[in-house]
Amino acid sequence: MRLLAAELLKLRTTRVTYVLIGVAVLMSGLAAAAIVGSGSLGDDGWLELAQGAGFSTTLATIVGILLVTNEYRHGTITTTFLAEPRRVRVLVAKLAAALLAGVALAFASIVTTALVALPWAAARGDALPLDGHALEAVGRMLLGFALSAALGAAVGAIIQNQVGSIIVVFVWFLIVESIVGVLAALVFGDLGEPDPVSPYLPGSALGGIIGGEGSEFMLRGGPAALLALGYVAALAVLAAFSMTRRDP
Repeated sequence: MRLLAAELLKLRTTRVTYVLIGVAVLMSGLAAAAIVGSGSLGDDGWLELAQGAGFSTTLATIVGILLVTNEYRHGTITTTFLAEPRRVRVLVAKLAAALLAGVALAFASIVTTALVALPWAAARGDALPLDGHALEAVGRMLLGFALSAALGAAVGAIIQNQVGSIIVVFVWFLIVESIVGVLAALVFGDLGEPDPVSPYLPGSALGGIIGGEGSEFMLRGGPAALLALGYVAALAVLAAFSMTRRDP
């Protein structure tokens, strides 16, 4: 608990944390306004809104990366390891802090989405009842943001370089997975058709937690969450090996 409290204190006293929360709030508000304003809300209105706010999960990944790499960048990781020589415990504390940071980012996005969507939808006569569908959307967002932040922390612990970690994550999510999807489609079928590889990639798994319903290119919520959790766990093991074998 002492280590976790220290990690949360580092988050609260870092300016970029609040900047990223502000960006997430702005993106969620704009997404909610675009969805409600377009009149495209369907029977799963809350899930559609959650999918719009889900673009901010990338920011949660960045928070997780910064939580680890800021210490390597500024050299304070040495002091951390002197205070707690058992480095795996440090990693566990950082992963737990990343999960909580992801939840906080999700909560800010949820509140913003609700504040924008509820009155606007009511004014348009669209139904957005606070029912089980709303709870499901909230649960998906909390889990998606939390796992995204934890994945970022694990990647940061593996690479231990701030710029390098962010570049690797963005290149993988935006470029590598797209290339793999195209190649898989060419090998197993036709372009534009679902392939047996893309849904099982890390980015697709994380995206499927919130946006998998109704998509042939992603796993649905539950399986996507289990797969994403598996990726986070595997990366955490690699992070533990990297953190214990490499000196800062």
